[in-house]
Amino acid sequence: MGTLWQRITFNAKEQMYSDNTQETSLREEISDLINKFDEIRNQTEEWDVKRLASITISKLEEACMFWIKTLTYNK
Repeated sequence: MGTLWQRITFNAKEQMYSDNTQETSLREEISDLINKFDEIRNQTEEWDVKRLASITISKLEEACMFWIKTLTYNK
């Protein structure tokens, strides 16, 4: 079912960010990065690289959450 980012946000993204807003732009930027690190993780045989890619994906998800919260705080 699609890329990692699509699997992570399948239900929420369609409801929350269906228009052309700053949040939509951010989501697209972060999704590209997450998908790149998912590809790296899937293509390597090195466990340390897989681990680092997984940590990076988690941190990007966290950064996206705080970025969106910053943009939408008290709105």
